[in-house]
Amino acid sequence: MPETETETDTPARGGADALSVSGLVKAYRLGDERIPVLQGLSLNVGSGEFVAIMGPSGSGKTTLLNCIAGIDTPDEGGVALAGTPVDYRSHGRARCSGAATSASSSSSSTSSRP
Repeated sequence: MPETETETDTPARGGADALSVSGLVKAYRLGDERIPVLQGLSLNVGSGEFVAIMGPSGSGKTTLLNCIAGIDTPDEGGVALAGTPVDYRSHGRARCSGAATSASSSSSSTSSRP
Protein backbone atom coordinates (compact mmCIF):
# COMPACT_ATOMS: atom_id res chain seq x y z
CA MET A 1 0.00 0.00 0.00
CA PRO A 2 1.55 3.36 -1.03
CA GLU A 3 2.17 6.01 1.61
CA THR A 4 -0.03 9.07 1.46
CA GLU A 5 2.09 11.27 3.73
CA THR A 6 5.76 11.47 4.47
CA GLU A 7 7.58 13.50 7.06
CA THR A 8 10.92 13.54 5.27
CA ASP A 9 12.23 16.78 3.76
CA THR A 10 9.62 18.81 5.67
CA PRO A 11 11.08 21.93 7.29
CA ALA A 12 10.32 22.57 10.93
CA ARG A 13 7.30 24.80 11.31
CA GLY A 14 6.83 27.32 14.01
CA GLY A 15 4.38 30.14 14.61
CA ALA A 16 1.68 31.25 12.20
CA ASP A 17 1.53 29.93 8.66
CA ALA A 18 2.92 32.25 5.98
CA LEU A 19 -0.15 31.41 3.89
CA SER A 20 -3.44 29.98 5.06
CA VAL A 21 -6.29 29.19 2.66
CA SER A 22 -9.47 27.87 4.25
CA GLY A 23 -12.62 26.56 2.63
CA LEU A 24 -12.07 28.38 -0.67
CA VAL A 25 -15.01 28.07 -3.04
CA LYS A 26 -15.09 29.65 -6.48
CA ALA A 27 -17.40 29.04 -9.41
CA TYR A 28 -17.90 30.79 -12.72
CA ARG A 29 -21.06 31.22 -14.77
CA LEU A 30 -21.34 30.23 -18.41
CA GLY A 31 -24.80 31.28 -19.48
CA ASP A 32 -27.20 29.56 -17.09
CA GLU A 33 -24.60 26.97 -16.10
CA ARG A 34 -22.56 27.26 -12.90
CA ILE A 35 -19.08 25.77 -13.28
CA PRO A 36 -17.45 24.93 -9.92
CA VAL A 37 -13.68 25.40 -9.94
CA LEU A 38 -12.59 25.41 -6.29
CA GLN A 39 -14.72 23.37 -3.91
CA GLY A 40 -13.79 23.95 -0.28
CA LEU A 41 -10.04 24.02 -0.83
CA SER A 42 -7.84 24.45 2.25
CA LEU A 43 -4.07 24.84 2.31
CA ASN A 44 -1.46 25.93 4.86
CA VAL A 45 2.08 26.86 3.93
CA GLY A 46 4.59 27.50 6.67
CA SER A 47 7.34 30.07 6.57
CA GLY A 48 10.26 28.69 4.57
CA GLU A 49 8.21 25.99 2.84
CA PHE A 50 8.06 25.64 -0.94
CA VAL A 51 4.89 24.42 -2.63
CA ALA A 52 4.23 23.31 -6.21
CA ILE A 53 0.66 23.56 -7.46
CA MET A 54 0.16 20.96 -10.15
CA GLY A 55 -2.80 19.64 -12.08
CA PRO A 56 -4.29 19.29 -15.53
CA SER A 57 -5.54 22.22 -17.56
CA GLY A 58 -8.78 23.56 -16.14
CA SER A 59 -8.27 22.14 -12.64
CA GLY A 60 -8.25 25.53 -10.87
CA LYS A 61 -4.53 26.30 -10.43
CA THR A 62 -4.72 29.83 -11.82
CA THR A 63 -8.02 30.50 -10.04
CA LEU A 64 -6.41 29.51 -6.74
CA LEU A 65 -3.39 31.76 -7.33
CA ASN A 66 -5.65 34.64 -8.40
CA CYS A 67 -7.67 34.29 -5.17
CA ILE A 68 -4.48 34.18 -3.09
CA ALA A 69 -3.10 37.27 -4.87
CA GLY A 70 -6.36 39.19 -4.55
CA ILE A 71 -6.89 39.36 -8.30
CA ASP A 72 -10.10 37.33 -7.97
CA THR A 73 -12.59 37.16 -5.10
CA PRO A 74 -13.61 33.74 -3.76
CA ASP A 75 -17.32 32.96 -3.39
CA GLU A 76 -16.68 31.48 0.07
CA GLY A 77 -13.73 30.91 2.35
CA GLY A 78 -10.73 33.06 3.00
CA VAL A 79 -7.02 33.68 2.63
CA ALA A 80 -4.62 34.93 5.29
CA LEU A 81 -1.04 36.04 4.77
CA ALA A 82 1.14 35.72 7.88
CA GLY A 83 -2.03 35.48 9.95
CA THR A 84 -3.65 38.64 8.49
CA PRO A 85 -6.85 37.99 6.53
CA VAL A 86 -6.98 39.32 2.98
CA ASP A 87 -9.77 41.91 2.69
CA TYR A 88 -11.43 41.52 -0.71
CA ARG A 89 -13.79 44.47 -0.11
CA SER A 90 -11.14 47.22 -0.18
CA HIS A 91 -12.07 49.46 -3.09
CA GLY A 92 -11.86 46.73 -5.72
CA ARG A 93 -8.37 45.57 -4.64
CA ALA A 94 -7.59 42.98 -2.05
CA ARG A 95 -5.65 44.34 0.90
CA CYS A 96 -3.60 42.77 3.64
CA SER A 97 -2.03 44.92 6.36
CA GLY A 98 -2.67 48.02 4.28
CA ALA A 99 -0.63 46.83 1.28
CA ALA A 100 -2.16 45.75 -2.00
CA THR A 101 -1.62 42.07 -2.66
CA SER A 102 -2.76 42.09 -6.26
CA ALA A 103 -0.21 42.06 -9.03
CA SER A 104 0.61 45.42 -10.53
CA SER A 105 0.65 45.78 -14.28
CA SER A 106 3.96 46.21 -15.96
CA SER A 107 4.86 47.92 -19.20
CA SER A 108 6.62 44.94 -20.68
CA SER A 109 6.82 44.78 -24.45
CA THR A 110 6.33 40.99 -24.28
CA SER A 111 2.80 41.27 -22.88
CA SER A 112 0.18 39.45 -24.93
CA ARG A 113 -2.69 41.44 -23.43
CA PRO A 114 -4.25 44.26 -25.49
